[in-house]
Amino acid sequence: MDGPTNDRSLEVDIQTELFLQLAEIVSTTTRTGPALALACERLATILDCTRVSIFLLKNGQVIPRMSRFANGVIAPGQWDEFRTSSAANNPPAVVSEVLVRGVPVVCSTYENDWWSQHFDIASMMAVPIGNSSHPLGVLVADSQVPYEFRPEQIRLATALGVQLGGIVALARQIEEQHTRLGFAEASRELYQKGSLSTTTLGVAETLARVTAKVLGGPIAWSITVNTTGSITQVTSFGVPRDTQEKVRVALEGKPFVSTALGGIVGPVWTPLPIDEEISTDAFGLFGVRSGWCIPISCLQENLVALVIVGGPSAGDFAEARHRDLVNFLAQETSLIAENAILR
Repeated sequence: MDGPTNDRSLEVDIQTELFLQLAEIVSTTTRTGPALALACERLATILDCTRVSIFLLKNGQVIPRMSRFANGVIAPGQWDEFRTSSAANNPPAVVSEVLVRGVPVVCSTYENDWWSQHFDIASMMAVPIGNSSHPLGVLVADSQVPYEFRPEQIRLATALGVQLGGIVALARQIEEQHTRLGFAEASRELYQKGSLSTTTLGVAETLARVTAKVLGGPIAWSITVNTTGSITQVTSFGVPRDTQEKVRVALEGKPFVSTALGGIVGPVWTPLPIDEEISTDAFGLFGVRSGWCIPISCLQENLVALVIVGGPSAGDFAEARHRDLVNFLAQETSLIAENAILR
């Protein structure tokens, strides 16, 4: 009788300690990253498995969000592959099953697929994050050796998934509120500073700074095009001086349509999200792997300037939730640029 009771008490103590640590983190920051990282690393240690990962459901897509090993190793190279590979768009089968059924799924012998081959997964357990009827994501524990997850371990992971669901939901509410406030602030700042500009470059630089501020992107470029279609000026901030000079020499004086940018932006004429598929070819020169390319057009839709905003990390700034804001800023900036040209 003493053994099971003591085991149960130990289970409760471990769970309580982990939950209190998460509560302390949430009380001091609105970012979910630290809480998710702690949850993954601590749970992997408690379960004595190889790794714990988090997949979040957002805008209908399953996105790898966090992964930590039990020994605390982050392995950035492996995580980059984990997050950005095309196979990441097709998560492990247990993830999809949990999202559909809303119940924990355990595979003592994991099937031979891309995930098992790349990350040496032999066994896997997955539980819903948040409400089981409408999960916000999936918490996954895996082992590089065959592993039998015990009932108490499944209970602990399930309880942690519920708590993480509350953290993720709160973060998304705050994020939506910040987005609405950012929309109003960006609009006001764009009009205040943009309306004072008397050059297309000045308007483009204003848009670049405003958009970078809203998105949190550290890199912004402004590129102007004259009436003959040639690139006249290239400016930037958040970029090393040697990179600025390299881009300026590569672009200034060149016909816009002859550049990699022209081939992508020309047929579209609307804000374009920069993602893994196009960042290497057209935007690698600018050091942007994720972000937005925003054309400024006026006077019968002729391109007069181009703004590139984002960051060097994949997947951080080209989010669908930014599209309405970026489209709005592009339309308003085109009007401001036309007024600047008239002035």
